[in-house]
Amino acid sequence: MAEWNAYYQNEEEDEEEQEEGGESSGEFKFTGRDSLVFLVDASKEMFIKGEDGEPSNFDKTMQCVRSVYTSKIISSHRDLVALVFYGTEHAKNHRNNFKHVYVYHDLDEPGESRCCNTTTT
Repeated sequence: MAEWNAYYQNEEEDEEEQEEGGESSGEFKFTGRDSLVFLVDASKEMFIKGEDGEPSNFDKTMQCVRSVYTSKIISSHRDLVALVFYGTEHAKNHRNNFKHVYVYHDLDEPGESRCCNTTTT
């Protein structure tokens, strides 16, 4: 997993300040990267199919996520993306012990494997 501050923190200035005995200012530089976190409702209501066989709201949401992942791979592969489900029965979030929150993709650069992992059947 990539740490957001590893991408944005201005390490050169921090090292200089530490050598001088000063405290780190915590300033961040602009690297031209965007970070995008998808927070997707995964409660039972999201999986109800629409009338006339329409896809569920969850399926529509995941189509949107796949579309953005694909766009990021093509146009701005250095940006960071993450996928988090909430309202789940199981929890998976290493930093915090939030109930009903499942971090499916940690914040990192998009890739083909991430796009394929979001495919629903």
